[in-house]
Amino acid sequence: MEKDVPYHNIVLPQLHRKSDYARVVAWLKEEGDRVRRGESILMMETGKGIVELQAEVGGLLTNVIQRAGEWVPVRTRVGVIRVDLD
Repeated sequence: MEKDVPYHNIVLPQLHRKSDYARVVAWLKEEGDRVRRGESILMMETGKGIVELQAEVGGLLTNVIQRAGEWVPVRTRVGVIRVDLD
């Protein structure tokens, strides 16, 4: 990763108190795609259903760490965005 460039970890949030696991159902963006703050970047599933996760920052999706399909603990880092500085 480039020095002095901010990066943002994409983390699966805990949407419900009793949801300890979630899974990425589908990525709506691919590595190398630009994302805008508030734009949907993936679909995630918890025990309560499927929701879209929106980007908290704008920038470049540099890494997709967790591929679609596997259940992982909530708060797991699933991707990385290189943040736009402008």
